[in-house]
Amino acid sequence: MTTPARETLYLAQHLVGWEGRGYAFFNPHNRPLEELPIIYGFNNGGPPEFYRACLLAEDGAGLGDHICSHEAYMTADLGVLEGSRPDRHETFREHYPDGYRMDFIPAPDVKTHPGLEAAYNRHIAAQKEQLSASTKDGGRMKPFMCGSCHKQFTTEGGATAHALNKHSRKYRVSIFKACAYVEPADDELSFADRARAAEIAIACAEYTDDDWLLP
Repeated sequence: MTTPARETLYLAQHLVGWEGRGYAFFNPHNRPLEELPIIYGFNNGGPPEFYRACLLAEDGAGLGDHICSHEAYMTADLGVLEGSRPDRHETFREHYPDGYRMDFIPAPDVKTHPGLEAAYNRHIAAQKEQLSASTKDGGRMKPFMCGSCHKQFTTEGGATAHALNKHSRKYRVSIFKACAYVEPADDELSFADRARAAEIAIACAEYTDDDWLLP
């Protein structure tokens, strides 16, 4: 078990190791930096030592998250600092091939930062639009859905091909099948129960396929 003294030492070593690094950016066309879209890293809260660090693009797209024991680890773990997490920047460049810049919003400023608030509002609007589109066909969802981006498909083959082509760098992409009818005595967990289990898994820094059920 890590002692409080060692936790303090690890944090100090981490801060020294990343000292002097600026925020990363990708600018293939040499545009003025202020014109580049922003990818926000921010502290989304959580229980002590299990804080959820999140990434949200300016256009409202969620680009990842990470469980951190301290906010000071977040900028490196999310790829906000120069030279950190090149694997994440592959995803960032796919989303913004013409360039982007990173920013980090600490916990006290999350609810009052205008840029992050605008990105969050776009994120919510996109989710509502996706839900609305999914129910246009007679009020029913399509029978198959990608567990990563939640796009819906009429066939399992279509969903599987999408997952392989669009999310090849992501691990454990699940395909969900909708149920037209559930027996009253069915023992399958409800979405509410699965959401609660996902909340607990994230707090314990464990993997879950059901994080899409969380708000």
